[in-house]
Formats: sequence, C-alpha cells, structure tokens
Amino acid sequence: MDWKKTIGYGALLWAIMFALISFFMAYKLYPAENMDLIIAVITGVLSFLLAGYAKPTNINNALALGLSWVVVALVLDSLITLKFAPDVFGNWIYWLGTILVLLAPTLRLKKG
Repeated sequence: MDWKKTIGYGALLWAIMFALISFFMAYKLYPAENMDLIIAVITGVLSFLLAGYAKPTNINNALALGLSWVVVALVLDSLITLKFAPDVFGNWIYWLGTILVLLAPTLRLKKG
C-alpha cells in the first residue's frame, strides 16, 4: 500500500467534509434536523468513491485503508475541528460516519 497516497486521500476526505459542513453552516443549513445523518451518509459515500481510486486488493488492505483514513480524520479533528465544535467527539452520528469511513473500502473489493 502506498502510504503517501493513502494519507493524502484521508486528508482529502477530511478537507472535503470540513468544507462541506462549513458551507452548510454558512447558509444556515447546519445544524438542522437530520443534517447530521445526511452528513454521515455523505461521508460514507465519499469514502466509498475515494476507495475506488485507492483500489484495495484484499480485506486487510481495505481495512488498513479505512483505519488510516479514520486516524487522519481523528488527528485533524483534534487539531482543527475541536476549536470550532468542542463537542464534536460527543456526537454519536460523528462515530457513525467514522465507522462508515472504516468500512467503505471493504465494499470496493473485487469479488472472485
């Protein structure tokens, strides 16, 4: 596995989600009813799409890819997001999105 590429995709995933949530907040769409759930689903779908570019070759590779993206997101959220949303880690939907990020690359494995 190419770790530079893996970490780069993790950082890209985080940056896209940070920008998207910032956009929603700027237009007063977030926080709104069910918006947390929508964001978690978008995170999962985006992880699935990025995993298509990363091309995991087996289950261990896919889980390592997802886990590395989770670690990147946790580090960046600890360094940046906590300044804007101190309760980010207390939101169960945040952890749902994190689980989706972890598992999404496994859905990109080729059968057979």
